[in-house]
Amino acid sequence: MRLPRTVTWHGESWRVARAWPARGTDAPVPVELRRGDLVRGAHWGPGEGLQALPEGVDPRLPGLTAALRRGRLVSHRPGRRAVVRVGAPADGAGGTARSYEKVVRPGRAAALVEAHRRGAVFADAFVVGEARLLSDDTVSFAALPGASVHELGRTADDGEWHRLWATWADAWPAAVASAPVGDWPRHEVSDECTVLETWAGHAASATDGRLTADALQATARRIGDRLRALPRVRAVVSHRDLHDQQLLWDADRGLALIDLDTSALADPALDLGNLAAHADLARAQGRWTPERAATAGEAIAQTADAIEVSPERLDAWRTAARFRVACVHSLRPDGRAVAEHELRTLVAEHTRDGG
Repeated sequence: MRLPRTVTWHGESWRVARAWPARGTDAPVPVELRRGDLVRGAHWGPGEGLQALPEGVDPRLPGLTAALRRGRLVSHRPGRRAVVRVGAPADGAGGTARSYEKVVRPGRAAALVEAHRRGAVFADAFVVGEARLLSDDTVSFAALPGASVHELGRTADDGEWHRLWATWADAWPAAVASAPVGDWPRHEVSDECTVLETWAGHAASATDGRLTADALQATARRIGDRLRALPRVRAVVSHRDLHDQQLLWDADRGLALIDLDTSALADPALDLGNLAAHADLARAQGRWTPERAATAGEAIAQTADAIEVSPERLDAWRTAARFRVACVHSLRPDGRAVAEHELRTLVAEHTRDGG
């Protein structure tokens, strides 16, 4: 299903900012609508059009109503999670948040707190915020200083841009060398291959006719085969969703790392490849200049060398992340054109290489 870029709801034009896979073949697609600083969860179904959720209500996230009494909605994936900014002015006009509250399905909040407890090992190299359990479906996260690297790619001066990436290149080897605390989950190559094939299926329902489900699945399998063929290495502590929006830079305090929900033991190239793929995406979308993307790429390559990740290993995980990220963005109207171009490129490369 190809979603429109904008929809009209109650006489106002809203941008379809994000979309996620439907829960079933005939189920509506969860979307996030934005109009200025306003955020609203909704569903888009074939023949039904837009079905926006009432303000502050999500039947699968009952804790959202209470959280919104304390702050302002900043992100909402219907049925899965919502983020509320607490402490800033209600009209969104600047100000500093005291904290952020993440609302999830009932019974799932404790697992988030545990993931962040494990992820505290990253505090050896980065600023990491405290996670506090408020209820069985709501977690409070301390607000951290700084702006996201995602945004700084457009706003930072050249000197600051180089400093933040030099800081990251110094910090990341120390982070992955941290000793695991407690019982960490493991993310194996087989898990990543399953993720690739799952996202290939999601993308097949959203992309144009030039990308068939068979071609996308074949490409996912060939990329997965390349990961399986790599020599086995020791797993290290990993963020597992490392990208430019998960890193905050403050000139005085350095880099902060957020959203440790998926922390796990994994291949040391996984996070590097994911971060590199997001730098590629920022360049392709025109958010970062080629020079700024190159600065990030050089820091990632330098870091890979420092932790003994070979160029071949980094490229294999970067390719896997490029495919997965393109599949994710193929569902989103604003990112669809760039994502489909990337998927066509990867399908062509792996059709040629795979025979």
